[in-house]
Amino acid sequence: AHLCYVAGFWTDPPAATSLVVSAVFVSAVLAPVAFRILRAVREAGPRGDVGPVAAYVGVISAMVVSALASGNAVAGVGAVVFAGSDSLIAWDRFVRSRPWMSVTIMVTYHLGQLFLVLSLLE
Repeated sequence: AHLCYVAGFWTDPPAATSLVVSAVFVSAVLAPVAFRILRAVREAGPRGDVGPVAAYVGVISAMVVSALASGNAVAGVGAVVFAGSDSLIAWDRFVRSRPWMSVTIMVTYHLGQLFLVLSLLE
């Protein structure tokens, strides 16, 4: 589904400058979280889980970069909130669970999806 979002954001290819700025921003924000999650995945059990989790981080990152670079602010907000939800899921599962996470995950997931759908109206 995330790759479909990426394809949708590329129907009108973003400018190279927007793409680079978005990629730098996403890397700066998501990389520390992703590295911590991947370290926890590695420590939690079989290393076979690291590859799929890393691939998913890459796909989510590509979606956020594409949404931000598209220039559609609603899509950018939706993608960032959705990535936040997925980051919380991974943190909850692999790093440390907190009682408030399940509600926050559901709220951010639905808000992210709502904004992504609303971005189609722009």
